[in-house]
Amino acid sequence: IVANAIYCEAYRQGDLIQLFFERKTNDTVLLFNHRNKLPDSEKRHLRFGNLDDYNGVIYSFTDPENEDTLSKIILSDIENKEPNNPKEIEGVGVRNRLQAYFHAKRMWSKIKNQNTTCTFDATQEGEVLLKGHRILNSDSTSNFTQEGFVRSQELLVLTLSQDFVSEVGVDYNINLQLTDGTVENIQISPTSNKRQVILQKAPSIPLNLDPASYNDSRYIIYPRNSISPEAFIVSERKTNDNMTTTINCYNYSELYYSADSDYISGIVNENGYGFKNGS
Repeated sequence: IVANAIYCEAYRQGDLIQLFFERKTNDTVLLFNHRNKLPDSEKRHLRFGNLDDYNGVIYSFTDPENEDTLSKIILSDIENKEPNNPKEIEGVGVRNRLQAYFHAKRMWSKIKNQNTTCTFDATQEGEVLLKGHRILNSDSTSNFTQEGFVRSQELLVLTLSQDFVSEVGVDYNINLQLTDGTVENIQISPTSNKRQVILQKAPSIPLNLDPASYNDSRYIIYPRNSISPEAFIVSERKTNDNMTTTINCYNYSELYYSADSDYISGIVNENGYGFKNGS
């Protein structure tokens, strides 16, 4: 209850209970492509419009000053009207309006900006994921993806397992899986060899170039001037009997967290009300 009230996922590591805080981030926990996903296991669903056609949010919470009646925060597409198809949430553990405001805002932003859901079966390394983790996942349902693994490295030149197809005038970035479990993003340039690229800078730690390793240097390449369509947030993880992990996720967007600084920015006061209209 305490963890959920502060946007955290509680998990056990050894004899410690730790918290993972979901927030706006560019950090990625794991990178998934054909090297660590089961063939034909990926399914994607693209949606237009609000999640489940919700046209608002009604967030209820218990105010210590009036515990007999649930207080509510109402957000809606319809100005000055209560939504007729709202997402209704009861905030367990939330005890003040400012905290409830942030929860309602995050939920409303996710309803409006979630447009892609995805499920796939990953190899056993998927076990390290938690709900809320940001991952990169190449589109295995597409006929054209720029991903694979790094075969070799000579200074800043990487030799890839697949051809790199580049367009004139377009800059590209490569996401590289590192041996410490993190993912690094580096700008690249093409060469005359379609399977080689030049890194703008060296990776922060040496790449694992052993193809037999479970944590080899996998990569995804995408145009630098676009928002990566491969970033997702884990919504559920399930361990299977065949030592695989089923992962459910939805598209990552910085818009989910656009209201997180509203109190610091002076948009709402310490009681969770707007300064301009008291809403």
